Parts: sequence; C-alpha cells; structure tokens
Amino acid sequence: MAEHNIFGKLAEEKACQYLIQNGYRCIEKNYRFGKAEIDLIMQI
Repeated sequence: MAEHNIFGKLAEEKACQYLIQNGYRCIEKNYRFGKAEIDLIMQI
C-alpha cells in the first residue's frame, strides 16, 4: 500500500474516533455509489 493511502486510512480512523467521542454514531464507512465514495457517514 502506498504511503499516502496509509496516511489516508489513519486520518479517516482518527476522524471517526473523534466524532464518536463527540456523540456521533458511525452509520457507514467507505460507502460507494458508482465511482464516488463517501468516507464516513455519521449520525448525531
């Protein structure tokens, strides 16, 4: 895996943990629709 991909995965995980600690709930990670992707779908 390329270094920028590793950094991106770590950053995404840190963002997810931050949001969870601040009252959000993770609905979906890496949701794909066609060629598009949403990294995190969160709900408060």
